[in-house]
Amino acid sequence: MTRNFADASVLRLLFGDDSARADQAENVIAQGVVVTTQVLEELAQGLRSEAQLGWPTIREILATIRTHCRTVPTHEDLNGAIALAEAHSLSLTQSTLALGALAAGCTYWYSARLSDGQTIGEKLTVRNPFGDSVKTERNTSAALRNKPRDAKQRLALLYARPGFMLRRANQIAVGIFENACAGVGLTGGQLSVLTVVNAHPGIDQATLARAIGFDKVTTSHLVRGLQTRSLITRAAADHRRGVSLQLTADGNELLDRADPFLELAYKQLASALAPREYAQLTELLGRLNERLDSRARAPLRPL
Repeated sequence: MTRNFADASVLRLLFGDDSARADQAENVIAQGVVVTTQVLEELAQGLRSEAQLGWPTIREILATIRTHCRTVPTHEDLNGAIALAEAHSLSLTQSTLALGALAAGCTYWYSARLSDGQTIGEKLTVRNPFGDSVKTERNTSAALRNKPRDAKQRLALLYARPGFMLRRANQIAVGIFENACAGVGLTGGQLSVLTVVNAHPGIDQATLARAIGFDKVTTSHLVRGLQTRSLITRAAADHRRGVSLQLTADGNELLDRADPFLELAYKQLASALAPREYAQLTELLGRLNERLDSRARAPLRPL
């Protein structure tokens, strides 16, 4: 049975610039060590935030580590963790790691951030053969941040960037909408125009553009296309410059026919997530749009 436990500070040394400490860490792991899922989560977070690696690369690294380390679940015992933290002046994170090591039957805890020889409980002793723990941790973090990116890492970063993922998610959403609404012959932009004009008959084109977040040229193109299909009418506004927009009977009828198809599209999109996740997604997207609206090319002013 493996008797040694290693925390994320040891695994992180494998990716630092200090070759001597990297060799030491490799030797420790070669002896056979236990890690908890908490250790792997901390390592993944460091590789993500400091080394800025993409998730595909991080998955490969974690898979490799799992082949050399015995992975056990994080020991979930909050009361026990608090008691251990209080007794040995540990952080709650450290005491949770200690509980995992003890539960796995480990005798030694290898760490680059704790003091060598420190005892935790009656059975666990810290081993730190890596030197000054604070300096080691600081140097490792700096090395991860400054590590040059190769082509594979740069590509992984591209796929992990929120902008890329948002663009791809929009492509998926548009594809789902177009497939679901093919029978009524409407695009997302056209549906937005019909929906706003239906709710606000007589709206002028400039206000419409702001209400759907499109520029004036794009909005004018959408309106003229719908007018050509006799779904909308344009007339001079009575009390101000510009034009007044109204749906025709055909426009109202088409909007009614589109409702079930639109509901189907929403259900297909939401099916990829649990209800709680979908609610979180819409909340976060709303927050993102609200806080960064001023940076958009066209303003959005919901009515």
